[in-house]
Amino acid sequence: MITVHRAEDLIPQASNTRYQKRFLNPDIEDYIIGKAKRARANERIVLKIEFLSTGPVDEAKVMIAIKKNFSNRKQESQTSLKQTLYHGRRSLIVALIFFAILFTLVEISKGLFPQNGLAKMLSESITILGWVALWRPAELLLYEWRPFKQNAKLFSRLEQSQIQIWYATAESHT
Repeated sequence: MITVHRAEDLIPQASNTRYQKRFLNPDIEDYIIGKAKRARANERIVLKIEFLSTGPVDEAKVMIAIKKNFSNRKQESQTSLKQTLYHGRRSLIVALIFFAILFTLVEISKGLFPQNGLAKMLSESITILGWVALWRPAELLLYEWRPFKQNAKLFSRLEQSQIQIWYATAESHT
């Protein structure tokens, strides 16, 4: 349960521009995300928000802000995922072409130069350089996309979460 005094503590007053992407207090957002990460994957997330103030709270505004905030975060993660995969595929193509050129140079040099220690060391160094060129694209395509995918799923779950709003009574906090 998240306990706040007023709606403004949860949803800071912003410039209300149409370009605004974050609607929640960053500390509260981090708290919600941390709790949601510990929830089971198949478990529906329920956000319970308790207001301590007796003043009016626009519940619809609170719910819309939470949904929009996590919808925007989901879209950011999906965009990062697409960009990472695109960059990984593109980098892989460049690295494979570079590797093929280096491999061809090594094969040509074997026929042109005598195979002494220096030539062998040079050809091995060029081959290693080619494999190193493949390292980053492989890292992007094998590992780096996964956090973006996981975050997109998490933010989707938070966007679809059930939101319950509670009001504290005088006895419950005295």
